[in-house]
Amino acid sequence: LSMVPIPTDLENFTFRDQCECGGSGCPHCTIIYVLNKKGPCTVYSGDLQPLGDMSLKIKEELIPIVKLKEKQALLIYATAVMGRGKEHAKWQPVTVCGYMNYPKVTVHDDVEVEDLEAVKALFPEGVFEIENGKLVMKDIIPLEKKDPTYYDLPVLESVDDSGRKIVELGYEDNKFVFNFETDGSITAKEALKYALNHLQEKFEAIRDDISGLDET
Repeated sequence: LSMVPIPTDLENFTFRDQCECGGSGCPHCTIIYVLNKKGPCTVYSGDLQPLGDMSLKIKEELIPIVKLKEKQALLIYATAVMGRGKEHAKWQPVTVCGYMNYPKVTVHDDVEVEDLEAVKALFPEGVFEIENGKLVMKDIIPLEKKDPTYYDLPVLESVDDSGRKIVELGYEDNKFVFNFETDGSITAKEALKYALNHLQEKFEAIRDDISGLDET
């Protein structure tokens, strides 16, 4: 039950210990859900109904919570508050993350090839266009979504008769593509923005602590 993603408005919702109500609980730091079901049935996350603001209704409605048998019933008043992932996984909105080096593409214009369309077709749609008899890179984004092992095939096949590469693929050493997903409680953009702001606050606090040290 505690792992059900709760819709969270970071602009208007805050931690209880930082709320103006002093932690007693108010609409700015506390959401109350009610669940009232009678068996036999499966109780789902969508059965949790917010008291008051219906925009806080659970979006992932088909998460099973419990199965009720005949003559069984469930009445719950559940309180939802903001927390931090280091305290419990239920407060961790990011579920999957990974990264890869940013793709680097080099087109060798001095290499002549009869069938540029065949070379273009080796790559995801939108990466290359043919302009004035030349292969021109238009968009590198589709290459970000490819597994690194994909790069071997186009490099090997996009060669001229002498074996010279028409297109050379590689990676930037100091540039990365960072991917992650959330559980739906907040968007990926909101999660990243909040995390960066939180890091900035921590760094500023460290700077203030250091500047306050007496010189020795």
